[in-house]
Amino acid sequence: DDVPGIDFSSAFVYRDGAMFDLNLIVERPGLWSILDAWGINDAGQIAATACTEFGDCRAVR
Repeated sequence: DDVPGIDFSSAFVYRDGAMFDLNLIVERPGLWSILDAWGINDAGQIAATACTEFGDCRAVR
């Protein structure tokens, strides 16, 4: 099973025994960084928070 989580510098997903940084495996527009991940549904969509370097944050999936 996939497990989302936070490592205090970047959001990640734990899949098949390995940890993957979400900022490296998903498309992100512009200056957005995924900071935390809170849940994952049966379709594999991850609920997370993404922020710009200016502190503008949004919920994303």
